[in-house]
Amino acid sequence: MENTVNSIHLSLDLYGCTEEILSSSKMLEEILHQVAPILIGEITEESLAPFPEKGVSAVILNDKSKLSLHTWPHKKYAALEYCTLEKHVDVKSGIDMMVAKLGASTSEIKTNLDEDTL
Repeated sequence: MENTVNSIHLSLDLYGCTEEILSSSKMLEEILHQVAPILIGEITEESLAPFPEKGVSAVILNDKSKLSLHTWPHKKYAALEYCTLEKHVDVKSGIDMMVAKLGASTSEIKTNLDEDTL
């Protein structure tokens, strides 16, 4: 059976992030709202769950896209997952913005896209 769904799916591991940012649900919400126009467009649903001294889990989505972020401040680590059915998305700009805003020193991406596409 041939896959006929044209979707983007990726996971991003971010290392060496700024602990203060990873601990703050307010700062993370602001960052997600800055990245949303690039990666998902209009946010129709969102949820942020802070876990004191352990990090934050956040999800923003609409009918075609989902972006989730989970943080572990004590490890200076964050994990992002992104899925979309949108065809005209500047994934590289959105990911670059997340890396910069979280202060990550290194990142590792896994995706269904070709390197040339990303």
